[in-house]
Amino acid sequence: MKRRLVILVAVALMVGGEFASQAAAQQAPPAPPAVTGRPAPPPAPPKQRFRDRLYYGGNLGLSFGDVTYVDLAPYVGVNFGHNVSGGLGVFYAYREDNRYDPDLSTNDWGASLFARYRPARQFFLQAAYSWTDFEYLLVDGSTAREGYSAIMLGGGFVQEMGGHAAFIISAMYDINWSQDDLTPYDSPWIISAGVSVGF
Repeated sequence: MKRRLVILVAVALMVGGEFASQAAAQQAPPAPPAVTGRPAPPPAPPKQRFRDRLYYGGNLGLSFGDVTYVDLAPYVGVNFGHNVSGGLGVFYAYREDNRYDPDLSTNDWGASLFARYRPARQFFLQAAYSWTDFEYLLVDGSTAREGYSAIMLGGGFVQEMGGHAAFIISAMYDINWSQDDLTPYDSPWIISAGVSVGF
């Protein structure tokens, strides 16, 4: 009889202890997350698609009168990040001068490579190489063609217009220019203005 009583008491204690441990587990607050001493890294930004890094622009010049002049120079650039970009441009110029008899007309064309660094939102520095195949007048009234390579350094001003568009004016100095050489430019300074989208 005593042995049966001892067994019942032991079973009761085991069952009671099990219920007590379950109740304590249910009432105990959840354990705080482990502290490692280092904050979790921020999520990586989504990778920008190549076409989203492109920007476009160009210059258009028109002049009419005794001298008709048409200048078209589109370009496309790529943003590489850290305010650095680069691109490729092409250009064409037509000139007709009615002061000659017969009228004189010439055609120039070429291409350029450029790199830009934008230290501030409204300013940029630029280096460019351009090659021009230009037509010029000879003494006998005929024309001939010549190739010219320009290496230009300078910068420009950016005025945002809204809708990802901006007005750009630049001043470039051709370090390859010489007064004694035959060139398509009258001066080493080349001033241009145009519109760019996405720059």
